[in-house]
Amino acid sequence: MAITVTPPATARSHSPARSACAARCSATSDEEQAVSTVTAGPWSPKVYESRPETTAAAFPVAW
Repeated sequence: MAITVTPPATARSHSPARSACAARCSATSDEEQAVSTVTAGPWSPKVYESRPETTAAAFPVAW
């Protein structure tokens, strides 16, 4: 029976220049991450089409 042992993941020391580069690349501002939640118009374009009083008036039935 063969047992495979994986060594633990350890961080090796990096130079200060490498650490600064990694920090600079991962740094973002709040403005870059901002998501606009403003929308124009109704939440659902068909919200008024599904209301019975609106659909009944739009399609008159002749007896």
